[in-house]
Amino acid sequence: MAEVATLEREELQPFISELRNDVAPLEVLEDFVRNYLIHLSAPENVILSLEIASEAVRKPDIAKMFLENQNALLDALAALLTRGVKEGCFRSLPNTREAASLILDAMEGKALRATLQTNKTTIDHAELWNFIKSAVINPRDSPN
Repeated sequence: MAEVATLEREELQPFISELRNDVAPLEVLEDFVRNYLIHLSAPENVILSLEIASEAVRKPDIAKMFLENQNALLDALAALLTRGVKEGCFRSLPNTREAASLILDAMEGKALRATLQTNKTTIDHAELWNFIKSAVINPRDSPN
Protein backbone atom coordinates (compact mmCIF):
# COMPACT_ATOMS: atom_id res chain seq x y z
CA MET A 1 0.00 0.00 0.00
CA ALA A 2 2.95 2.36 0.52
CA GLU A 3 3.69 2.14 -3.21
CA VAL A 4 0.07 3.02 -3.99
CA ALA A 5 0.27 6.03 -1.66
CA THR A 6 3.41 7.19 -3.45
CA LEU A 7 1.70 6.80 -6.82
CA GLU A 8 -1.32 8.71 -5.56
CA ARG A 9 0.93 11.55 -4.38
CA GLU A 10 2.45 11.74 -7.86
CA GLU A 11 -0.99 11.67 -9.51
CA LEU A 12 -2.26 14.48 -7.27
CA GLN A 13 0.72 16.75 -7.90
CA PRO A 14 -0.60 18.23 -11.19
CA PHE A 15 -3.89 19.09 -9.49
CA ILE A 16 -2.09 20.73 -6.57
CA SER A 17 0.01 22.72 -9.04
CA GLU A 18 -3.13 23.70 -10.95
CA LEU A 19 -4.70 25.04 -7.76
CA ARG A 20 -1.62 27.22 -7.19
CA ASN A 21 -1.99 28.87 -10.61
CA ASP A 22 -2.07 32.64 -10.19
CA VAL A 23 -4.82 33.41 -12.73
CA ALA A 24 -8.33 34.39 -11.61
CA PRO A 25 -9.42 32.13 -8.72
CA LEU A 26 -12.81 31.36 -10.28
CA GLU A 27 -11.14 30.22 -13.50
CA VAL A 28 -8.64 28.08 -11.57
CA LEU A 29 -11.45 26.54 -9.53
CA GLU A 30 -13.53 25.67 -12.59
CA ASP A 31 -10.54 24.10 -14.36
CA PHE A 32 -9.77 22.10 -11.23
CA VAL A 33 -13.35 20.88 -10.87
CA ARG A 34 -13.44 19.76 -14.50
CA ASN A 35 -10.01 18.12 -14.52
CA TYR A 36 -10.13 16.48 -11.11
CA LEU A 37 -13.61 15.11 -11.77
CA ILE A 38 -12.30 13.47 -14.95
CA HIS A 39 -9.52 11.90 -12.88
CA LEU A 40 -11.84 10.81 -10.07
CA SER A 41 -14.42 9.27 -12.40
CA ALA A 42 -12.03 6.96 -14.23
CA PRO A 43 -13.34 3.49 -13.30
CA GLU A 44 -9.92 2.30 -12.12
CA ASN A 45 -9.69 5.30 -9.78
CA VAL A 46 -13.17 4.68 -8.38
CA ILE A 47 -12.27 1.06 -7.66
CA LEU A 48 -8.93 2.00 -6.13
CA SER A 49 -10.55 4.67 -3.94
CA LEU A 50 -13.02 2.15 -2.58
CA GLU A 51 -10.26 -0.37 -1.88
CA ILE A 52 -8.10 2.25 -0.16
CA ALA A 53 -11.01 3.44 1.97
CA SER A 54 -11.79 -0.12 2.99
CA GLU A 55 -8.19 -0.80 4.03
CA ALA A 56 -7.80 2.58 5.72
CA VAL A 57 -10.81 1.97 7.96
CA ARG A 58 -9.22 -1.23 9.22
CA LYS A 59 -5.60 -0.06 9.38
CA PRO A 60 -4.81 3.42 10.76
CA ASP A 61 -1.24 3.36 9.42
CA ILE A 62 -2.61 3.02 5.88
CA ALA A 63 -5.13 5.77 6.54
CA LYS A 64 -2.29 8.07 7.62
CA MET A 65 -0.40 7.61 4.34
CA PHE A 66 -3.41 8.45 2.20
CA LEU A 67 -4.63 11.27 4.44
CA GLU A 68 -1.29 13.02 3.96
CA ASN A 69 -1.91 13.04 0.20
CA GLN A 70 -5.50 14.22 0.60
CA ASN A 71 -4.43 16.93 3.04
CA ALA A 72 -1.96 18.32 0.50
CA LEU A 73 -4.78 18.63 -2.05
CA LEU A 74 -7.13 20.03 0.60
CA ASP A 75 -4.54 22.63 1.65
CA ALA A 76 -4.03 23.77 -1.95
CA LEU A 77 -7.79 24.08 -2.53
CA ALA A 78 -8.27 25.94 0.76
CA ALA A 79 -5.46 28.33 -0.19
CA LEU A 80 -7.17 29.04 -3.52
CA LEU A 81 -10.47 29.74 -1.74
CA THR A 82 -8.67 32.04 0.71
CA ARG A 83 -7.07 33.92 -2.17
CA GLY A 84 -10.46 34.22 -3.89
CA VAL A 85 -12.00 35.66 -0.71
CA LYS A 86 -9.14 38.15 -0.30
CA GLU A 87 -9.44 39.23 -3.95
CA GLY A 88 -13.20 39.68 -3.55
CA CYS A 89 -14.32 37.20 -6.19
CA PHE A 90 -15.47 34.62 -3.61
CA ARG A 91 -17.87 35.41 -0.82
CA SER A 92 -16.63 35.43 2.75
CA LEU A 93 -16.16 31.83 3.83
CA PRO A 94 -15.89 31.31 7.60
CA ASN A 95 -13.60 28.31 7.16
CA THR A 96 -12.00 27.86 3.74
CA ARG A 97 -10.55 24.49 4.71
CA GLU A 98 -14.01 23.15 5.56
CA ALA A 99 -15.41 24.64 2.33
CA ALA A 100 -12.59 22.95 0.41
CA SER A 101 -13.38 19.67 2.13
CA LEU A 102 -17.05 19.95 1.15
CA ILE A 103 -16.09 20.65 -2.47
CA LEU A 104 -13.84 17.58 -2.57
CA ASP A 105 -16.54 15.47 -0.91
CA ALA A 106 -19.08 16.57 -3.52
CA MET A 107 -16.69 15.79 -6.35
CA GLU A 108 -15.69 12.40 -4.98
CA GLY A 109 -19.30 11.46 -4.29
CA LYS A 110 -20.43 12.49 -7.76
CA ALA A 111 -17.64 10.51 -9.42
CA LEU A 112 -18.38 7.42 -7.36
CA ARG A 113 -22.14 7.55 -7.80
CA ALA A 114 -22.05 8.35 -11.52
CA THR A 115 -19.53 5.61 -12.23
CA LEU A 116 -21.42 3.00 -10.23
CA GLN A 117 -24.84 3.96 -11.60
CA THR A 118 -24.00 4.58 -15.22
CA ASN A 119 -20.57 3.02 -15.75
CA LYS A 120 -19.55 6.16 -17.66
CA THR A 121 -15.89 6.99 -18.07
CA THR A 122 -16.56 10.71 -18.48
CA ILE A 123 -18.90 12.80 -16.39
CA ASP A 124 -20.29 16.19 -17.30
CA HIS A 125 -19.08 18.62 -14.68
CA ALA A 126 -21.52 21.44 -15.53
CA GLU A 127 -24.17 20.79 -12.86
CA LEU A 128 -21.61 20.22 -10.12
CA TRP A 129 -19.69 23.31 -11.24
CA ASN A 130 -22.85 25.45 -11.06
CA PHE A 131 -23.46 24.17 -7.53
CA ILE A 132 -19.89 24.85 -6.38
CA LYS A 133 -19.81 28.25 -8.08
CA SER A 134 -23.07 29.25 -6.39
CA ALA A 135 -21.60 28.22 -3.04
CA VAL A 136 -18.43 30.31 -3.32
CA ILE A 137 -19.08 33.22 -5.65
CA ASN A 138 -19.44 36.70 -4.22
CA PRO A 139 -23.19 37.49 -4.42
CA ARG A 140 -22.49 40.85 -6.07
CA ASP A 141 -20.86 38.97 -8.98
CA SER A 142 -23.67 36.47 -9.51
CA PRO A 143 -26.14 36.99 -12.38
CA ASN A 144 -29.66 38.14 -11.51
